Amino acid sequence: MFMRQTAVAIIALFTLLLSGHSTAQAYPDKPIRVITNLAAAATPDNMMRVMSPAMIGVLGQPIVMDNRPGASGRIAFESVARSAPDGYTVLVSNQNLATAKAFMKDLTFDPVSDLPPISIIASTPLMYAANNQQPYKTFADMVTFAKANPGKVFQGHGGVQTTQNLFMLAINQKYGTQLTGVPYKGGSPQMWMAAYTNETQLSFFTEAAVAQNAARITPIATTGDHRLPAFPNVPTFNELGLPSVIGVEYMMHVPKGTPQPIIDKMRAAINAALARDDVKDALKKFGLSAVGSTAAVAQQRHGQYTQFFTEQARQFNIEPE
Repeated sequence: MFMRQTAVAIIALFTLLLSGHSTAQAYPDKPIRVITNLAAAATPDNMMRVMSPAMIGVLGQPIVMDNRPGASGRIAFESVARSAPDGYTVLVSNQNLATAKAFMKDLTFDPVSDLPPISIIASTPLMYAANNQQPYKTFADMVTFAKANPGKVFQGHGGVQTTQNLFMLAINQKYGTQLTGVPYKGGSPQMWMAAYTNETQLSFFTEAAVAQNAARITPIATTGDHRLPAFPNVPTFNELGLPSVIGVEYMMHVPKGTPQPIIDKMRAAINAALARDDVKDALKKFGLSAVGSTAAVAQQRHGQYTQFFTEQARQFNIEPE
């Protein structure tokens, strides 16, 4: 009896191992859907469209972009968290996922454990810029103007539950200003256009967007731990005594329980794309630097960001919605 049970257990284990091997061998056998939490033409969408041809060369299947803006990312995040962990539905997110725990009430998923990142794909600093029709050209002058005109300086952001809004609240708290936030559901494209046309006076941009739109906006501060070589006179938020983050890191996430062979194949496709000079050059046009980290590094950073933004939300008494 014991020998029979042992034999059954060994066969079951062998079958499981073969199943994992066959999963790795078979994946993918249909198109892969990449969901993002921002609109078409926003950075995650542009980034993946640049990388997709090289990734398809490894995966052998089409990559279909599925942009789901709105609700500060909840729509996109929940749809991936509820998806089957089979590698056919993945998420590419900015750091808004790391704010979900602090900002979103009645979450149906855990941003860290239920949507583990498998790679940091790319990163970019963010620059805080003012419309050129405004009289201020430096951060200090903006603060002086905003104090003299309380409630009349408007900053665009992607929603109350976003990092851009947190920065605005931090500025208001430290400097006694009354900057007014204006949310834009579509994320970057709509938010940027509002600042270009002076519908709002302040917003966050990639370094590339600032360089390409110098006739319309002027940078007055930047994220990161050092000043950018192309903008040596623009101070970092850290220099201004404000919360210091490196900017934005774009990560790919999969539903909890996704088999390791599938993760390994997707990471191989990401790394193959990021190794190509033409892909790196295309990403640079969007202000992105290729990264391509291990899953362990991505998971550590994602956990750190989640803790950081949770603490920031608590500091500014932002209630989950």
